[in-house]
Parts: sequence; C-alpha cells; structure tokens
Amino acid sequence: MRSTTPNPSTRLRSVVLVAVTGIALLAAACGSSTTAGPDPSSAPTTASSAAPGSTAPSRSTPEPSFTPAPISWKSCLPAGYECATVKVPLDYTKPKGATIDLAVKRMPAGDPSARIGTLFFNPGGPGASGTQAIKTVIQDFAPEVRTRFDVVSWDPRGVGGSAPISCDRGALDFYQTDLSQTSTGPEVDAAAKKWAQLCESQNGDELPYLGTVNVTRDLETLRKAVGDDKLTYAGFSYGTVIGLLYAERYPTTVRAILLDGIVDPSLGIEESTIQQAQAVDDAVERFVTWCKAHPGTGEQDCAIGADPEAALTKVFDQARTDPLPGTVGTETLYLSPTLVNFAITTVTYDETLWPRAGRAIQAALDSDGTDLAALANGYIGAASPSLNAAVNCLDTAVPHGAGYQKLVEATARAAPRLGVYNANTGRVCQFWPVPPDPVPPTYRAAGAPTIMVWGTTGDNATPYANAVKISDSLENARLVTLVANRHAALGANACVTNLQAAYLVDLQVPPPDTKC
Repeated sequence: MRSTTPNPSTRLRSVVLVAVTGIALLAAACGSSTTAGPDPSSAPTTASSAAPGSTAPSRSTPEPSFTPAPISWKSCLPAGYECATVKVPLDYTKPKGATIDLAVKRMPAGDPSARIGTLFFNPGGPGASGTQAIKTVIQDFAPEVRTRFDVVSWDPRGVGGSAPISCDRGALDFYQTDLSQTSTGPEVDAAAKKWAQLCESQNGDELPYLGTVNVTRDLETLRKAVGDDKLTYAGFSYGTVIGLLYAERYPTTVRAILLDGIVDPSLGIEESTIQQAQAVDDAVERFVTWCKAHPGTGEQDCAIGADPEAALTKVFDQARTDPLPGTVGTETLYLSPTLVNFAITTVTYDETLWPRAGRAIQAALDSDGTDLAALANGYIGAASPSLNAAVNCLDTAVPHGAGYQKLVEATARAAPRLGVYNANTGRVCQFWPVPPDPVPPTYRAAGAPTIMVWGTTGDNATPYANAVKISDSLENARLVTLVANRHAALGANACVTNLQAAYLVDLQVPPPDTKC
C-alpha cells in the first residue's frame, strides 16, 4: 500500500490503516443479496439489507442539501500541514438542527501555480482517522500528485477529532473473550451486549447517524467547503464504499474517483463474511507455505519454519490455557485467542510482515508476548473498534439468534483456520441499539466519468473478485490489476504509482487488462 516497500517495522501501521474494512466485525457495507446491475432508479430492500420496519435509501429520493461555510485553514503540526474544522448537520434531513464538527487536514499543493484542486482520500476502516493517516498515505502518492493537488483527509464522524464515540473499553472486554468456538459460551454474548449498551449510554444520540450514507454526505459537504466544482477522490478498502456511494448519488460532480481494495456492497451477509474469511485463511496458508520454505533465524527467515502448523496450534492453545500479558493501546491485557487471531490476521495483509510474524510467534512460545501484542494492537489500533461496529451495524442488517449461529457455523466450515473469529466478532450487531440504515446493494454511477478500480490478486481483506464485479457493474469504469500478496495497491511499485498519478492528474485511463 505504499510507494516503495519500507521495512516491516515502519510499514505495519500504514498497512493496517488502509486495511481494516470491518473484518474485525462483518465485511463492511455488505448489503442485499441482490446482484449488481439492475435499474439504478431505486435500491431494493431485502431481508439481507434492511431490518424489519426500516427502508433502504432510495436513489429516487432527493439528497438533503446543505451549504457549509467556506473552510478556514490554519497551520498545524507537523510543519507544512494545515488543519480546519467544518460544521455539518448531525442529521442531514434536519440541516438547521444539531451539528458536529469534522476535523480536516491538508498538505497544500507543492506548486500553487499548477494546482488542479483538492484530492480527498479515505484510508479505510470504518473507524480510521484520516487526519492521522495523511502523514503516511501522502508518501505513496506520486510527486506530481502532491505538487498539483491539495491532499486532504478528514476524520469521519464518530472518530478522532470528529465527535468521537467513547465506548472502546467495551470492545476490549469483548475481545478478551474466546471467540474460537462455533458455540460460544454465555460470556461472549454478555460481553457483546455490554459493549453495545456502553455505546448507547455514552453516545446514544449520535449512533443513528454514523453510517456510510452520512459519511458520504459529509464528503459532499467538504467538497463544497473547499470550493471545488468537481470531486477528486481516492478511497482505499472501506473508503471504496464511500467512493461508490458518492458516485451513485452525485455523478455530475465527479472529476475522478480512484477505488483501491474493493468492498462489494452487493454481497449478502453470509456470502461476504465467508468470502472475507476464506481470503484470510488463504493468506495464512501462503504464510505457512513461505515459512516452510524459509526456515531460520535471519531477518528474512521464518523462525517457526521447522513446523509452522504446530507453532500456530501451540500459540492459540497457549492463549486459551496460559495467556501472556501484552500492551494493547494503553491497556495491559492478557492475549486471548481472539487477540492472537488479530495478530495473525494483521500479518496476512502484506507478505513483507511474514518474517516478523514468525519471530513474534516464536517469542510468544518462549513466554514473551510483546511483539504478538504489538501486532494485535496494530490491527485494533488502526481504527476505533466501536466506530467500526457502529458503521457495520448500521450499513448491514445481520441475522439474530439461530440465524446468526448458522452464519458462524457456515463460516467456520468454509474457512477452518480463522473463519470462526471473523464471524463471531460481529455478534455485537445483534445487540446494537439502533436499526440499520443500509447502503444500497447496487451501483452504476450513471453519468459519472471513468472510475479507476484497482484489484489485488492476493488481497486477504477485499478479494480480487470484488474489483472485477464492481468494475463490471459500473457504467464507466476501468479495472487495473496488481499481482501481489497484499491488501490494496497504493504504493506497491512504480507501475501502480505512475498509473494512479496519470489518472488523478491528467485523467489518463490505461488500456483494458492492464496489470502491475
């Protein structure tokens, strides 16, 4: 996800920022099981995409209109950046009602005389801070992008400096439970329910308005606030849902939209959960295969290469019977099987992290959980777990009770390594205190200019098939392929960097079937 591959120790944070797409819960923004491509005039509502009594947003419904005050930038740290806040309605259907402030950050164009406009980007999530990510992500845009655009990101509502919700303590308590069984004990649902109740008690008034529908409206407000006639946008992982929905709702104000690491909102909840779980399992399998081929103690070797399968089994067994302490965020926690799962999942995002994974697992087996905890923290700390839950539970309706149990069992069968964790971590949505506000399941973006869609063949979080399907469903799109074992293409190599820059700066679209 970065321009030249940095070493794993500096790369971890940037990998996860782009990567978190709701895999710690449910696949982000999965909607109806209806396939892509029907009449764009309305968004069908099915049992998969809306709760009883709720209505999915309709494309025929006029978008609420809101005119923000012009943005006022002030210098901020680090040197060279500028920051601002933009006031937006909490509820866009009540533009004169309660408001919240969105935190926004930019690096001004390097050459003001050649400035094209603003490039907005979202690094992923849900729950990731754009104002934190900008310092890393901006390094992976080509120099000409940074020269010609003000590069801007923002904290989506509910995180960072944008009216953040404050119930992550409940998430950490939930992650301390053992989610490795298809039939979980009563303590799991109790912790999930307690987490949801904490979010309601702490942030109940805000929870109904945190979904992607309103995040996309915020992006349109930000476009107006900076004074751009057309939007130039790059979305990574979950950020692709924001870009898809924007192009569907506001096609005539699109200049260029780059979508990298596609989340497919057309998938049903079971299909999307299983697909993502299988992609993670496949990535773990590639890690194991690599370990067997590179045993040793060198920097680029696998410390558990003699028997990686046995080492993985042992480290999970240890987490159940004698968990090690480790620092996660600012908390010292015992490394439950769930947290070990997060650590292993983290390193599947990029093969450059595989040597570190081997060392962390071996260290844990030698009674030192420091680096395993750091890997788990890299996953959880990349995004607010509670905002991740809030968006996923709003964007997607999940089955309850026996229906949810069937989902867990089906996922565990389809992805026997880590699939059970993938499904169980979404149990909080069964207790979420507000009904879903689903994103539409289908996208055509009729009337928008060519949208650049990137898919990576070995992507563990947003499988390549998503990019193929979405590019086919859009009226005007170009699919570009990165052949690699990583999540998202941004900054993978010069080929990616140059093609993305040509599109963003000059609106150049590469030939069909282009690969990097």
